[in-house]
Amino acid sequence: FPTRRSSDLRMEEVAAEVFVDGAHNPAGIRAFMDSVRAAEGLKPPILLFSVVSDKDYDEMVLYLTQGRIWDKVVICRMNDKRTLEKETIKSTFQKYGYEPLVKNSVAEAVRCAMDVKEKGQYIFAAGSLYFAGEILSLQKR
Repeated sequence: FPTRRSSDLRMEEVAAEVFVDGAHNPAGIRAFMDSVRAAEGLKPPILLFSVVSDKDYDEMVLYLTQGRIWDKVVICRMNDKRTLEKETIKSTFQKYGYEPLVKNSVAEAVRCAMDVKEKGQYIFAAGSLYFAGEILSLQKR
């Protein structure tokens, strides 16, 4: 699928209504959330998220869950030795009031998000540069 830069969002559109951001720390997640909120007026979006274990993932998830903007959250384990286990990501989202859909791989998570997505609903992915890279590599398959 085609790739293009969105002029009003800080992320890359990798498919129709699917955006990937390299946000991988609390400051990046804050900027990511500003961009997501700039898309207001749309249906509540879907979040795809994974993160490496040495980042402040609790603070990142706290920022992601403030304002309860997500229709659904889909999490997964990346194919990287530093990845945070999906059970830990899940419990962190649960702590802040979300019950994420849990998948075993990035490819499964993307498929899940696409399957539950409604027309006009955006999917936003963030949490790690490795995660962004895995999503981008899916378009080459």
